[in-house]
Amino acid sequence: MLLPNSNKRYIEEAGIEVISKVRDDSSPDKYSKSNFEINLEQNEVTCPAGHITSKYSYDKDNKKRRIRSYKFKASLCNECLHKDKCTKSGKGKAITLNYHEAKLQKARQDQQSEEFKNLYSRRSTVERKVSEEMHRHDCRQARWIGRAKTKQQLLLAAAMINFKRLGKIAPLVLMPTE
Repeated sequence: MLLPNSNKRYIEEAGIEVISKVRDDSSPDKYSKSNFEINLEQNEVTCPAGHITSKYSYDKDNKKRRIRSYKFKASLCNECLHKDKCTKSGKGKAITLNYHEAKLQKARQDQQSEEFKNLYSRRSTVERKVSEEMHRHDCRQARWIGRAKTKQQLLLAAAMINFKRLGKIAPLVLMPTE
């Protein structure tokens, strides 16, 4: 998950690990960037048909940052059997890297691990509680001005949620049905 710059920087500096899947842009009938093998160390991209290019130029992303765009030769793409699934352009396929491509590749690799899958499966429990806090306890917007008062509002709402949960599980723990 890519956050706005200030949030992303804050999270990295705080040492917080974000457990989130990387968006997959693939389509069943067309090749997308995720179908191409991107080797950042060797500065080359391999297409699903096995063709390799190391020819790139620099472009700018929407935040005016310098990014690489790899280009496959038009003659190679036009003669390829996979052209219908790969590109409509007669000028050859172009693969534009994200400014954070190395982080995205690492995140895609990490999300295949068992550790990630276990952590990600627990995420829905947390998201339900955040949703409850937002919708049932009016925490979408702070009632008061200032960080200290906003924090107090969130802590009171969290305490209320915990008391509600305790009210549900206490009878089961204190009076087991055996």
